[in-house]
Amino acid sequence: MACPLWELPTVSQSPPWVDVGVLQCVCSGDITACYPHCMTLPLPATFLSCSLGLFLPYSLAPANPAETFFETFRQRCDRIKAVSPDGHRPGWNLESFIVKESDDVRQDQLITQLLAVFLKLSVAEGVNIWLKPYTIVVTGPASGLVESIYDAVSLHTLKSKAPGFTTLSKYFGDTYGPSTSPCYQTAIRNFVQSMAGYSIATHLLQVKDRHNGNIMIDLEGHLVHIDFGFILGHTPGEICWENAPFKLTAEMVEVMGGLTGSAYNEYRRLCVDSFMCLRKHYQKIVGFVELMARDSSLPCFANNPNACADLHRRFVPELTTEQARQHVQMLINQVCVLIIPLLSLRWMVPGLQAYSSWRTGQYDTFQRLSNGILP
Repeated sequence: MACPLWELPTVSQSPPWVDVGVLQCVCSGDITACYPHCMTLPLPATFLSCSLGLFLPYSLAPANPAETFFETFRQRCDRIKAVSPDGHRPGWNLESFIVKESDDVRQDQLITQLLAVFLKLSVAEGVNIWLKPYTIVVTGPASGLVESIYDAVSLHTLKSKAPGFTTLSKYFGDTYGPSTSPCYQTAIRNFVQSMAGYSIATHLLQVKDRHNGNIMIDLEGHLVHIDFGFILGHTPGEICWENAPFKLTAEMVEVMGGLTGSAYNEYRRLCVDSFMCLRKHYQKIVGFVELMARDSSLPCFANNPNACADLHRRFVPELTTEQARQHVQMLINQVCVLIIPLLSLRWMVPGLQAYSSWRTGQYDTFQRLSNGILP
């Protein structure tokens, strides 16, 4: 269960009541006890401020946020700093966390640590993918702090709250301008780099429960995956609905210009390059997971004794370099059946397996019917 989000001020060389007292009161739900002036500000009720103006890029942010209910995290920091009695102190800063209670976030911490490793390895080899390994602090077996994803909303929130939303492709055009503009091209590049990074990462780590409530989009066009409660073979309800290699929908491909678009071809190239980069270091990655699995009670290991062996197998170390590259292309092809509307056309792309993406689509339908999360 997620408690309301509270912003925690941090000050360099600050008194103990700022570093410890605020945190203790936040965890108990009473922030007024040690930081009463915060209550003069409108605190968010959930971990997302469902702001109508949140769907505008930074350059289009209104001068008066109240006019469109829009406020970036930097604007929020400036607003709170202006009224804070400690705002004048050198090093004053604001951090935003979700306080988790009755929720084991150790698996989330494991995945975010691995995402940080994936990103570091990719950057070192010049592979231009994008991942967001946000901070998670485990405070107990059923509690912790999760860093908020700033200036981002879930795809579900975008679809249900953004005025006039019809498709993700139209949203990019409405938000970032004509397709020839630098702003639009930068947003598409960010989208492609994040799509490629998370496609390979979620495949290797078998991250499930990938409905649109667990996939966010930020103001720069990046996709951000959150909530890693089902990983490494552990699936919701122990039913493997999502047996496609990763989440790639028709509207995501439409944003990238369709199956023949240059952005989509760049996405495929980055997927291959990212996989090949991580494959070089698969022994270190698997070894790291094996250390975490030893005598572990985490569901991902308790429910799947072969989690580490399965992870090792997904790196296909027995294949040659060229065969491994073709393997990634086949993984992408397995998902593409959702993108081709006519079933008879699936044979035009070698390696398509209709059942994989069909069942993944059915999981989105299940989430819509049971939880109201838009696909």
